[in-house]
Amino acid sequence: MQALRLILRIYSYLVNTGAAAAALAMSALILMTPNHTIRIGWLPWTGEELGSRLAALGVAGIAVVLLALAGRLRWLLVLFSLVVLVLVAKGLFWSRWQFSNMQDFKQAIWITVGLLVSVIGAIPAKRNR
Repeated sequence: MQALRLILRIYSYLVNTGAAAAALAMSALILMTPNHTIRIGWLPWTGEELGSRLAALGVAGIAVVLLALAGRLRWLLVLFSLVVLVLVAKGLFWSRWQFSNMQDFKQAIWITVGLLVSVIGAIPAKRNR
């Protein structure tokens, strides 16, 4: 059971680091674009707000993962994982976003399931006293 817990924890670290890095990379591209007309259909923001929100999300994500790795404020990793899950699921399934085909829909389902597993892996284990 402890081995599974460790695998889920490592998975959560990797997924959240990847989400934070992706947010930072997208924000850099958006903020470097001369006219901030970029729109990502499943995210609730547009323009400069999209770039700045993604940058904040990315920086916060990296900080949260580093804190969790250091054994401090591990509950923040659960919170960040939940924010990413809700943001992605809400954007993909409860917005005006439309899938072009069934394969894209299935991929979105798998991404959401992967993010849910990441939330489960972020939950700190009970400590024996």
